[in-house]
Amino acid sequence: MKKLGLGLLGLIIAGTVYYTMAGSAQIANEIKKQVDTKLVTLQQEGFGIENREAKENKEHFVIHFNDPEKIAHYMTAQGIQINPEDAKTLYGMKIGIDIHYLPDAHSALSLEIYPLSLPPSITSDILDKNDKKALAEMQNLLDKKTFLVHVDFDKLLSNFKGYMKDIHETLEAGKEVRLNMEGMHFEGNIEKELIKTAAQELKLLSLQVTDDFKMNLSNLKSSYDLNGSSQYDTFTKYEIEQIQFSEKSGFSILLNHLSGDSTSWAKNELLSSRIKTKAENIIIDADGKKTKFHELVYDATISNLNIPALEKLSQTDANNQDEINTQFEQMLSGGATLDISALGVSKIEINDKTMDGFTLNAKVSLDNRVDLQAWQINPLAAQEVINAQTNIVISSELFAHLMQEPEAMIIPMLFPPKEENGKKIYDIELKKGVLKINDTLLK
Repeated sequence: MKKLGLGLLGLIIAGTVYYTMAGSAQIANEIKKQVDTKLVTLQQEGFGIENREAKENKEHFVIHFNDPEKIAHYMTAQGIQINPEDAKTLYGMKIGIDIHYLPDAHSALSLEIYPLSLPPSITSDILDKNDKKALAEMQNLLDKKTFLVHVDFDKLLSNFKGYMKDIHETLEAGKEVRLNMEGMHFEGNIEKELIKTAAQELKLLSLQVTDDFKMNLSNLKSSYDLNGSSQYDTFTKYEIEQIQFSEKSGFSILLNHLSGDSTSWAKNELLSSRIKTKAENIIIDADGKKTKFHELVYDATISNLNIPALEKLSQTDANNQDEINTQFEQMLSGGATLDISALGVSKIEINDKTMDGFTLNAKVSLDNRVDLQAWQINPLAAQEVINAQTNIVISSELFAHLMQEPEAMIIPMLFPPKEENGKKIYDIELKKGVLKINDTLLK
């Protein structure tokens, strides 16, 4: 009986192993079919596939950027906005792809993506400067797979997670350039071949060019959610602990605790988008004067942009000014509106002197008679189709400080502000070509 039990246990284990292995092979084969389908699509959309090498559970190939116009159109359809001019700069670039099928118990497919060569638009610019050493150093970084991205997918290819390899590099051709990046991770899911959600974290990004300038970004978190039926129905959110930038001239800017979100939505082929941003403080040091802004806020909505025209505009050649004007006019033809519901700072410090800040809100709308050519000939013609209302509230201390500038002193002489609760107020209205400031008609 004991031997019979062991025999049955052995059969069960053998059967489990057989079906598990058979199931794994089936999963791998299905994923390979999906990869083949994707590669065929890429070839049809302007990419070349080169040097493809396939083994049992591994594969390698190279993606070549062949047709910028097709690539720009394809990427835009995927929700990645890129115009043909930007795509042209990528022409000739090659990217290596390493695929591993069923690399572990948690992943059905893993990709390693890394650039193999710079596009000619960049290499030719470097060679024009006769900087062969810089070009050799850049190619060395590519050969070491310095900019490698690793991505893992589940067996349905619907969930992914990955990271970009940490970078600690110094280039010494000409001026010394130091590049550091740490802790970039991301994850998300895919539905109907579009990224449905994505989240990203970046611990540190820094770039320094000798003593000329230095830039640091720390602790970035961002998220993306496709929450509607079109690629334009999205919600994004971000947080950045700190951004620093400084130049050899002495100019510097420091942003602390920057955060915000944006929402966009489409209805009846019209696009609207709302952007909200706030920063704990911003410190600017320029010409020996230090200015600190406390609690900066910005909240604005742009509405009724014609989507077909917007898409055509993004694909228009930058040298075709007539077509750009045509599509831009069409984009605004649905009654485009800009509504700034909040812009301001709570307090401002200038060279250790602290004063209350300002607030601004405004609404600008256009009717359907947008004619850029006529506006270029006669800028005043634009007044007939623009309606605007703006309210500005400035603290008395800040107003007095601003009026110390010779260029600004004439403003209160021509347009005296209203006063209320110790604040200076300007109400500005433009309607059908008629401009009013604090109810005073300007002729």
